[in-house]
Amino acid sequence: MHSPRRSSEDSEDVLSIKDLRHELKEVEEKFRKAMILNAQLDNDKAALGYQLELLKDRIEELQEEYAQLQREHREKCS
Repeated sequence: MHSPRRSSEDSEDVLSIKDLRHELKEVEEKFRKAMILNAQLDNDKAALGYQLELLKDRIEELQEEYAQLQREHREKCS
């Protein structure tokens, strides 16, 4: 036989389990969104790294061109 007190505890346990399941779903959804965001950030980081390397290469090319122009200018002015 169940006492009224035990019945109350049972319903509290059920509510608690429902609350925990709901919270678990929320946490799982937040985790899923965080994983998606993390993947997007990784992709952005890779793209920015590639752009950075392109810019470094361009700077190197421009420095070489500038050095060549300086040499040509010195030769003409001497």
